[in-house]
Amino acid sequence: MRVLGMNPTEEEVRKHLADLGGPQYIEERTFHHFIKDELIKHFEKVQVVVDYLKQYDKDGKGALSREELQEAMRGRECQELQASVAKVPSNSQGHLDIVELAKCFLELSDFQADKTSAEKCQRGKDTQAAEESVSGPAYSALLNQILASTDAVFKYFSKPSGLPAARLGHALGVLGMNLTEDQVEKRLKDLGRPEYIGHKMFHNLIEELLDYLKQFDKDGKGALSKEELQEVMRGSELSNDKVQVGQSWEDATEQHPSCKPKRSHGEGHLDIAKLSKYFLDLGDSQVGTEETPTRRDVASRVREAIVRIAEAEAQYDLKDAKAFAQFLHDADVRLVRARYLTELVLSGRPLPRRQELESQTFDLPDSEAETALVSHQEVQTWAEGNRDAIICSISHAWETREHPDPCRYQLEQIAQRVALYEAAFKADVWVFYDYASLFQFERLCPKQQSSFGAAMQNMHVMYAHEHTLTLRIESLTPDDVWNRMMDNETELVPVYDKDEKCVVAKPLKDLVANKAAYLSRGWCMAEVEWSSLRTVNLQHQRIDNVDDRSDDDSRLNGRIPTTPAYFRSKMEKAVFTHRSDAESVIRLQEKIFFEKVTACEHLELEGLPADQMLALAHALPLYKNLKSLRLRTFRCSEEEVEPLAKAH
Repeated sequence: MRVLGMNPTEEEVRKHLADLGGPQYIEERTFHHFIKDELIKHFEKVQVVVDYLKQYDKDGKGALSREELQEAMRGRECQELQASVAKVPSNSQGHLDIVELAKCFLELSDFQADKTSAEKCQRGKDTQAAEESVSGPAYSALLNQILASTDAVFKYFSKPSGLPAARLGHALGVLGMNLTEDQVEKRLKDLGRPEYIGHKMFHNLIEELLDYLKQFDKDGKGALSKEELQEVMRGSELSNDKVQVGQSWEDATEQHPSCKPKRSHGEGHLDIAKLSKYFLDLGDSQVGTEETPTRRDVASRVREAIVRIAEAEAQYDLKDAKAFAQFLHDADVRLVRARYLTELVLSGRPLPRRQELESQTFDLPDSEAETALVSHQEVQTWAEGNRDAIICSISHAWETREHPDPCRYQLEQIAQRVALYEAAFKADVWVFYDYASLFQFERLCPKQQSSFGAAMQNMHVMYAHEHTLTLRIESLTPDDVWNRMMDNETELVPVYDKDEKCVVAKPLKDLVANKAAYLSRGWCMAEVEWSSLRTVNLQHQRIDNVDDRSDDDSRLNGRIPTTPAYFRSKMEKAVFTHRSDAESVIRLQEKIFFEKVTACEHLELEGLPADQMLALAHALPLYKNLKSLRLRTFRCSEEEVEPLAKAH
């Protein structure tokens, strides 16, 4: 609730829980209804105070001078209120933002609006009722829901002068729009490159497309049928694609029949709010205007959006092997056979991307050729307990934009470790490596795009599931190996060329290098966090060459999950290809952290250095149901002992 702009006391939170029946967990639908109601109540309260303060805003700029504030506070000379107001930052003219002042009045004063404000509030309600009579109550509720969320996000990221332009990508990411840096830059250019974005301007970004889609909703239920969506596309010169769009719709609902209740209204109707967010995500907020790209481009994107909307946000049990197999099937994620990786190392070839691996086979001694990728049926057989296998998820850095491991350094590290596992446990070893397991750029059909999107929404499953191991590679290719390949133009790396629309073999010098450190990258940091949430931390191991000195903590590389608050602070400095991914990663880390930590009863930790023992002290109080804790091979000084003892 606090992230959404509300500031409830602990007592108020307990009362809310009591009103909901005192559940231990709150399901998604209940949470949405509750938050919607509370946000509307909250912003109604804020609006009453804002209306009151506006009377004293003589120049109408949304901020009060010190003299205007004194006039507004006359009769409310409460010391706590004055102290709170004194903390509100002023703008360049020394004026104080009305919305920030309203929060102070609400938090520290039994504010009673005067008659004029009450009348204004009532007129607002009358206007809303009139709008409902014209547009229908469903639209009013829909608009309230979207605007309430928008207001909460705006306030969360804003400063007194408005939303900093540098934070626009973060704010839109929270609202479901995963824009690239270039797309954010284009929006800022369209807005005139302001330093700060005002409340109304931010609303317009959300409302623009919503208003366009609403006019096609014939029954006024806030959702579009397949035929109504075809009408939308007809206005975008998409009429020739309605058959393909219809087929995409049918494919989505047939392949995912359980999705309908979660993302549709009635029989196969798609929520306008969801549609608007996906259109915005795809950069098509001008659908139906002459600014639209080519008809074919838009048609393809719309079909992808339909499939993505129709798919449910699946919840997968992180202890159940069958749930893990179901995730791989739902998202069409494929694992790679460890023996194929060994074959690549021996032949001096880099790992191909997923698209090329679909048809790859390799020869085994004294047996028939085998596919490089593990089939979904094989994974299902393993999940049912009828086959032995070890599943390893690789956490690593991409060293070039086109290929994560052009020098085969990571491939050699992985192949060495998994070969040991195969020999020791006499079981198949299957590997998740994103470049080979997920469809990569360029994803040329809706199926590939849908698969990638579904995998990214639940990527934590690969790293936090109790039936997988995480093998972490922190180091980048050594400089001598990298430089030697840079100088050798005959050693080529097969990569996808967007101009040629096919895979082309290129020398390393023609690829775009990325030398950012592993632990500075946002997704790598998230994978470390998810991997550290298993009940046995030895299922998360660093496998690249590490310093073997015994006089420090370098050989102790066990990890403890950090608290969500600390993780958020680290994400502020993290490197992301898409900066708007940051907020999604932060929210997912918090969700999985509490899901795993609160359910954990037995925890086994090994190889913790001193700083991780301190992290354990911070995290331990959050393990509410912990019954046993076992520690082996760790370093702990007096500095860590005291907070750890208090936490226990």
